[in-house]
Amino acid sequence: GTTARSMLRWALRLAQRGYSVGIVSLPGSGRSAGSDDRSGPASVTAVDAALARLAHEPGVDPKRIALWGMQAGAGSALLAAVKHPELAGIVAEDAHYDPWAAYRALPEAERAAFLQATGRDSAAWRARSPLAVATRITAPVLVLQSDEVAAPATTAVEAFAALRAEKHLFIETR
Repeated sequence: GTTARSMLRWALRLAQRGYSVGIVSLPGSGRSAGSDDRSGPASVTAVDAALARLAHEPGVDPKRIALWGMQAGAGSALLAAVKHPELAGIVAEDAHYDPWAAYRALPEAERAAFLQATGRDSAAWRARSPLAVATRITAPVLVLQSDEVAAPATTAVEAFAALRAEKHLFIETR
């Protein structure tokens, strides 16, 4: 919901360490066009496009690109990472790992907006689930989760981490 420009300070910290960092306002957020699709196909496509552009910029080492997303951006980064094994890492801050758990945790007044963005089709929800692709993300993942997150979301984070650990894929949670 914030502009990508508001994240420049954080991106500079990674850039000072030699990483190339893409900052994207997902459709329907910040100053971007389009409708919010809650880490759906349009959001993942936006992340893919940003990665493609960044990888072809002069001076960018494609092996030193990391993604850092917050909330829907974190979910979109994790979903896009499935197709990008070259990523140096992903930082997922307060991601929604399981659309079903996210929906159940919402106040009744916010559920209609969720359904408008995602639809009711279970395949569409599965396509928005980092939990469903946890073992297909080969890049290292750092999960940052706020203490204020509701219990269903915490359970989804734990399930995501457990799936990755079971397959010996790098995961760190904080």
